[in-house]
Amino acid sequence: MKAATLVLALFANIASFALGEDGVASWMSRDLAGKPTASGTPFNPDRRTAASWAHFKKWVKVTNLLNGREVIVWCDDRGPAKRLHRAIDLSPVAYWQIALPSDIRRGTMRVRITPLFQ
Repeated sequence: MKAATLVLALFANIASFALGEDGVASWMSRDLAGKPTASGTPFNPDRRTAASWAHFKKWVKVTNLLNGREVIVWCDDRGPAKRLHRAIDLSPVAYWQIALPSDIRRGTMRVRITPLFQ
């Protein structure tokens, strides 16, 4: 019985890793350019980076759930503020690469975040 439980737990972890997690993405202001990120590197709005508590210092693929567009980003910062109930903040260039016009006006979009290279 213990082996079966272990196999089920392992399968659940692999499935969640492969499928990723769904959440809300927003974008970081260009006004933050040059400010240090949590990793110590200056924020560059023209690089494909992101801020995420769950994926700090990891590569992730972010997929817009409405149009299927994808971008791969390096999470070099922590955030967004947990009280905002957002999963990830993307740099402007990464956000605009996958956004629809309505996403740009609204400032948020529904995404799937899939960790890479664990």
